[in-house]
Amino acid sequence: MRNIILSWALSLASSIYAAEIGSPFYPLSLLNNVENVVFYDDGKIHTNKLVISKTYQYEKCQLDFNTPTNSNIKLALADDVTIYLDENSQLKLHTFSVNLQNEGELPSLSKFSNKSYVFSLMGGAVDIINQSTNGSFILQTPRVTVSLKQGKYRILVKDKNTIIVVLEGTAIANKVIESKEYIIEHGNFAHVSTYYSLSLKGMETLNNGKPTATTKPISPTDLEKMKVSFQELMDSRNTMLFSTINKEVVGIKLR
Repeated sequence: MRNIILSWALSLASSIYAAEIGSPFYPLSLLNNVENVVFYDDGKIHTNKLVISKTYQYEKCQLDFNTPTNSNIKLALADDVTIYLDENSQLKLHTFSVNLQNEGELPSLSKFSNKSYVFSLMGGAVDIINQSTNGSFILQTPRVTVSLKQGKYRILVKDKNTIIVVLEGTAIANKVIESKEYIIEHGNFAHVSTYYSLSLKGMETLNNGKPTATTKPISPTDLEKMKVSFQELMDSRNTMLFSTINKEVVGIKLR
């Protein structure tokens, strides 16, 4: 009983004194030249030359990732979030904070809670694995804002179209079709586009200039291909972990 009470007390103290930090990111793989620009809130701008298996951590800024043709990147973020950004894509990280539960000096496996991620995919394609139920994960595109629950997702943006593919989990698109929430369940994909009517007659005016969506099941062939692709991404993530050492979070390569 004494041990149970002590364990509960330590857990409570950890949650009370959790420190909010900018989520570290750790390049798992890097193909050719991926641009990473840091826009600080005070107006300063810094360009990174990214290195595989190096830990980066920033606060009070926006992070931009751009992948030209024949380039891509896999990233590990805090609280079990993993990202693959395909070629010819532009991803912006506006908000990327987490609570660090163990801020001690002795080395220990980093424990995170209450993540707050707000990203924007301006073009291209991104795969996202969100293994945690803590906090929130919001992805914006030029057409729609999507809340991503625990699961595996592929988002594609081209011209005036956004495609939301849900391999596992649930995605909730906001303000789609008469400003309602639009839910995409696992095994389905949604095609979100902006409808414009030139005639401006009758019912067509209701959704003029607003996002509309249609949902279909993922084809068996695409489903199998996605499973292989996401398993490769998970295998990459499992080669590292985040550890807290001397009050700092460091990514450690396991193999």
